[in-house]
Amino acid sequence: MLKAHFGKVKNKFQYATAINLTHNKERLSAKPFESLPGPSKLELLRAFMPGGRFYQKSFIEFNRQLRTQYGDIFLVPGLFGKRDILFTYNPKDYQQVFRTEGLYPIRRGLDIIQYHRKELRKDVFKHAVGLVAEQGENWSKFRSAVNPVMMNPKSITMYITKTDHVAKNFISCIKRIRDPNSKEVPENFQEYIKYWTIDSVGLIALDTDLNMLNNSEAHPAAKILIDNMEEFFQLLLELDMQPSMWKIMATPKFKKIIKILDLMNELSLTYVNKALEGLHKEERLASKDPLTAATMAMDIFIAGVDTTTSALTACLLTLATNPKQQTKLRQEILAILPDKNSVLNQENMRNLPYLRACIKESLRLYPVATGNFRTTGQDTILSGYRVPANTDISMTAQLLLKDPKYFEQPNKFLPERWLRSQGLLETEKVSAANKGDPFVYLPFGFGPRICIGNRIVDLELETVLARLLRNFEIKFDYPTDDMFKTNIINIPAKPLKFRFCDLI
Repeated sequence: MLKAHFGKVKNKFQYATAINLTHNKERLSAKPFESLPGPSKLELLRAFMPGGRFYQKSFIEFNRQLRTQYGDIFLVPGLFGKRDILFTYNPKDYQQVFRTEGLYPIRRGLDIIQYHRKELRKDVFKHAVGLVAEQGENWSKFRSAVNPVMMNPKSITMYITKTDHVAKNFISCIKRIRDPNSKEVPENFQEYIKYWTIDSVGLIALDTDLNMLNNSEAHPAAKILIDNMEEFFQLLLELDMQPSMWKIMATPKFKKIIKILDLMNELSLTYVNKALEGLHKEERLASKDPLTAATMAMDIFIAGVDTTTSALTACLLTLATNPKQQTKLRQEILAILPDKNSVLNQENMRNLPYLRACIKESLRLYPVATGNFRTTGQDTILSGYRVPANTDISMTAQLLLKDPKYFEQPNKFLPERWLRSQGLLETEKVSAANKGDPFVYLPFGFGPRICIGNRIVDLELETVLARLLRNFEIKFDYPTDDMFKTNIINIPAKPLKFRFCDLI
C-alpha cells in the first residue's frame, strides 16, 4: 500500500516536471513582445482621418482589415495618452488570458465612464463607482455586494412573474401597433423592443413598473435616455476606442457624452429613491446601500438596454426566417403553455432546452458584443509571443463565430448543435457547437468578471420568447443582409418590420 502511495506521488511529480519543462521550453522559444506586428502611431492616425481606410468604419471592420494585414495577433499603439492594445483571434490565447487574470480581473476600455464617476462626479458616486468603471479590490467589494441579488438563481427566479407581466404587456402592445390587415409592425418597432427592455430593467433594477410599453410619455426622462443610448455607444466608441483628444481637452463629443451620463445618473437616483420609500425586507438591489443600488441601476441601463434589445432582435430574426425551427420550438412551448393564459413558473421553464438552444444559436449568428476585453494578470505567452503583465488584450471573437474551423455549416441556424442527450448530440447532421474551442463562444464573458446580468438576460429572453411564440407566428419578409451595425456593441441597422400573425 505504501509502495502504491509513493508510486502515485512519483507520477504526480513526473507530470508536474513535464508541465514545467514544457512551459520553460515555450518561454525560451517565444518571440519578444517588441517583435509583434502592427501599425505605427503615424499610420494609425492617418488611417482614422478623412480619406483614411478606417475613417467612419465600424470597430469590426477595423478588426477585419488589420487581421487581414497582420494575421491573428498584432499590437495597436495608443494615441493621445491611451494605452497600447494587443489584438488576438486565437481562442487558445483567450483561455490563457482568462485563466491567468488573477483575483481582481482588469477590464479597461471605458475610461470616460471612470473619469465621469471618479473625477467629474465623485461627490455623487463616492465609494460606489460601479462594476462598469471600477477595477481591483474596489471592484471586488462592489461585485460582492450585488452578486447575491444578480447572480443567485433563487433571487433571479423571483422575477419570473415580473418579467412575464412585461412580456404580456409587449404582446398587447404588438397587437395595438401592428397593421390590422398585414399584421406587420411599424418601422420603429425597435423603439418598442427598447420599451420592453427598459420596463424589464425597471422592475429588476429599480423595483418600479415604468410601463413604457403602454405609456412612454409618462416617463419623459426615460424616453430621452432611450433616445440617446445609440448615440451614447457611438460616442463611447469614438472617444474611448478611436483616436480622441478628450483626455487633453473637453471636445464637443466629450461634453455630449457627459450630459448623457448625467441623465442616466439622475434617472437612476430618482427611481431608486422612489423604490426605497416602499421597500420591505425583500432581496432587491435597493435593499443594499442606496448609492450602490443607484450605481448598479445605472450600470444596468448602460450595459442592458441596447444589448438586450439586440439580443431579442437576433432571436426574432433567426426564428422568423427559419420557420422549421420556429415550429419545432413552438411545440416545446405548447407543452408547458397549452393555453395562452397558462402560467409560466420556475418549474415549467426548466423544460425549455430547445428555446435555450435557439437563443444561443441566435447570439452566435448575431452576436451582441464583438468580443471580450481584459488586461493580462501576469507575464504570459500568447500565440508564441512573450506578453508582459498589465497588457490590454482585445479578444474579438465575433470574427470566429462563423468560421467553419469552429462551427460546421456556420451560416446556418442550427440550434441542434447546442443540444446533447446522454452525452451524444441529438442530431448527426452537425457536430458539437464547441468542437473547435469552448472559448470561441463566450457571449457574457468568463471568470470572476463574467457579465453580472447574464442570468437576468436569459430570464427576460426565455420569458418573452415563450409568450411570443405561444401567441404569434412570426414572419419577416425582407432581406436580412447587414441587419446590424457595430459601434461598441452590435445594434439593429434596418427597420424591424416583423409580422405577428395570431395563433389559436
